[in-house]
Amino acid sequence: EPIAADFAARFGVDARAITLGWDPALEAAVEAATPPDLPDDCFNLVHTGALTVSARRDPTVLFTALRRLVDEAPEAARRLRLVVAGVLTADERRALEQPGLEQITLDLGVLDRAQAVALQRKAGALLLIATGSHRAQVTGKIFEYLTSGRPILAIADENEAARIVEATGTGLVLAPADVDGIVAALREAVTSGLDRHYRPRGLDQYRFPAPAVAFAEAVEAAVERHQARRSGHGA
Repeated sequence: EPIAADFAARFGVDARAITLGWDPALEAAVEAATPPDLPDDCFNLVHTGALTVSARRDPTVLFTALRRLVDEAPEAARRLRLVVAGVLTADERRALEQPGLEQITLDLGVLDRAQAVALQRKAGALLLIATGSHRAQVTGKIFEYLTSGRPILAIADENEAARIVEATGTGLVLAPADVDGIVAALREAVTSGLDRHYRPRGLDQYRFPAPAVAFAEAVEAAVERHQARRSGHGA
């Protein structure tokens, strides 16, 4: 949306943003998948994919918040599991192997897509990290998250990922600088869950065929404008 708005403002064109979306054709594979079991005696905060992506995804504030939770509320920390399905870097492993943090981290390694999506749907909540200065930033994973039926805990700057979560009512968005807020959200998760932040709306636009329909409408509008300009020149 920010890129489309910029094009419209600078060039006076009918610029439209067409998002990715969940493809229902993948549902059969997800239903047949067997994701790893999650502990049933704690709150499972699931993240799928890489935790760190240069300039776009920095988990440092998450590690800081987890450290504070362990130090300030050890009983609450023991009832939390950060479930990571993806490749961890050496720096991430060192951070998560700190005393106390290793007990609340569950590293599942790399899963295939169907397993990862099935795992998302078993989560207590889904972790989304979208940091950095690029306002148009949004990860493709968010469209899987939106179809999970689970609340999203988003650590995000003022970007498109944050806007989508807020606009769809699918979770709680916290700024990367808000360590206190992130710690409070983690404590809320283990005491009462995050379901009160999940009031979904407008999700159909992020599910096929809606993106394909939007694309077709944009193409048809462009053709009509082109034909109108040609007719005008001919006259």
